[in-house]
Amino acid sequence: MKKTLSLFLACSALALMAEVRPDPVFSSDMVLQQNSPVSFFGTCDKDDAVTVEFAGKKLSAEADGKGQWKAVFPAMKASYTPYAAVISDGKKNVRFENILIGDVWFCSGQSNMQMPIGSKPVFGWSAANCVKEVKNSSHPFLRMAEQNRKRGENQFLSANLKYGKWVVSSPKYAAGFSAAAYFFGRALQKELNIPIGLINSSWGGTRIEPWISREGFEAAKLDLELKQIRKFDMTPAEKKEYETKEWNRFSSEMNVLEDVLAKNGAEKKTDCARYAETALDDSEWTKADLNSNSPYVVVRWYRVHFKLNPAMKGKNLRIQAGGIPAEGAEVWLNGKPVVSWKPGARDGIKYLDKVVPAAMFNQDGDNVLALRGIYVYQWSSVDQLRRLVRKTNLIAGKDKQLLTGWKERTEYTCKYKNYKVTLPVKPDLFFKSPQMPATLFNGMVKSWTRLPVKGVIWYQGCSNNGQPRYYLQHKALIADWRKQWNHPELPFLIVQLAGYNNKNWQKT
Repeated sequence: MKKTLSLFLACSALALMAEVRPDPVFSSDMVLQQNSPVSFFGTCDKDDAVTVEFAGKKLSAEADGKGQWKAVFPAMKASYTPYAAVISDGKKNVRFENILIGDVWFCSGQSNMQMPIGSKPVFGWSAANCVKEVKNSSHPFLRMAEQNRKRGENQFLSANLKYGKWVVSSPKYAAGFSAAAYFFGRALQKELNIPIGLINSSWGGTRIEPWISREGFEAAKLDLELKQIRKFDMTPAEKKEYETKEWNRFSSEMNVLEDVLAKNGAEKKTDCARYAETALDDSEWTKADLNSNSPYVVVRWYRVHFKLNPAMKGKNLRIQAGGIPAEGAEVWLNGKPVVSWKPGARDGIKYLDKVVPAAMFNQDGDNVLALRGIYVYQWSSVDQLRRLVRKTNLIAGKDKQLLTGWKERTEYTCKYKNYKVTLPVKPDLFFKSPQMPATLFNGMVKSWTRLPVKGVIWYQGCSNNGQPRYYLQHKALIADWRKQWNHPELPFLIVQLAGYNNKNWQKT
C-alpha cells in the first residue's frame, strides 16, 4: 500500500454530511494556546461556507473539495475572560462556551502518566492522598481533555474524548484525571496565574515505538521499526486473508502437537474425568499458586467452591473472568459444561463470559466451578490464574460476587521436545497490537497536532527497560512530534526512569 496514511476517519463520511462539524478537539470549557494563532477547523459539505465568531471577531472560511474548513484568528494573550465560539454553515449553529486562553500541555506516555488520582487508595494506581485531593480539586482555570485509548491501523483517527468534551477540574471528574498531569497543571496554574489546559493521551504498558509516526521512523532511519510497519502494508481485505491463513496454519500445527502428545506423553490420571464433579473430595488439592509455572506443556485443573450470596439466588447469572490465555480450555459448573475451546482456536473466543441459567446453580448448597486448561507456552498458566483469582465474578445486574479460594492440581506435564515436535508459532498479528510501531501516534496523537500547545510532558513506563535502542527511539519521538506540531523548539519535559542494571543505553 502504500506508504501514505489515510485521512481522518471522519472524512470518509463527508459525502453524507449536511451540516457543519467542528473537529472533536473543540468543546466548551477548553483552553486554547496563548501567543499562537487561534484556529478553528472541522468538516461540512464540500464547497460550503462556514462562519466563525470568536472574541468579538467574525471570519468566513470556504470548505475545500473534501469538506474541510479552517478559520484562523490572531494570537491572544492568556486571560481568565471566558469566550464563546459560534460556528455556522447557515444550516446549523454550533456554540462552545467558557473557552479560556492560556497554556496547553500534551501529556503522554505509559501507565505512569495514565495512572489516575483515584477515588480510593489503590497501591500503584492512585495518589496516596487521593480522597483529599479529589475533594479539593475545584480549580475553575484548570481544564483537561482525556483522549480515549485507540489504535490506528494504517490510518489516522479523529480525536476521541472521554466524556465527549473537555472538563473543568472538580470533584466530579478529578478522580479519573492523570495524577502526574493534574499535579503538574495545578502547580503551573498557581505559579503562572493563567489558565492551564491538559490533554492526556497515554496508554499503560505500551512501548515507545507505537507513539512515533511512520515519517518519524523514516527521518530517523530506524529500519527495524520500518520493517515491522512495512510488513503489514496491506489493504483491509489483504489483512483479513493473511489473518485467516495464519490461524489455519497455527490450528494445523497445534493439532499435530496434540496428537503427538496424546500418543506419547500423556500419562493422564485415571480419575481426572471426575475433577469437574461437585462431590469430588479436593481437600488435598493445593492452593492455586500465582507463581506456579512450567516450561513444559501442562494440563492443569482449577476448582473453586462457593455459595450464592442472597442477591444472586434464583437468577440467571453471568460468570465472567474475561480473556483466558489458555491455549485450550473446558469449563464446568457443578459437573455440567459451560464453555470450551480447542488449543488451535482463535484468541477472540477464549473468554470465560457466559450467562448461566439459575437451574444450574445449587441455590442453598455448595457450587463448584472447575476449569481444565491446556497450556503450551510458558507463563500462560500463570496468566490465566491471575484472571481467575482476581476477576472471576458472578454478576446479576449491578450485583457482583467475586469467587475466591481457588485450588489447583496438575493432570500431567511433558516436554514436547522429547517427542520431536516443534512448538507451534502463534499467529503474527502484530498489526492488531497497541505495541505496533506508529499505531498510537495514528490513533491518539495525530488528531491533536493541529491544535497549538505549549509543550509536552512525557512519562515513560518500563516496557522499553534495558534496551539500548530506546535512546535513539526517544530522540526520534521528540524530533517527530516537533515536526508534526510545526514547532521546532517544542518543549519536552521528561521523567527518566531508573535504568535498572543497564549501564550502556546512552552509549548506543
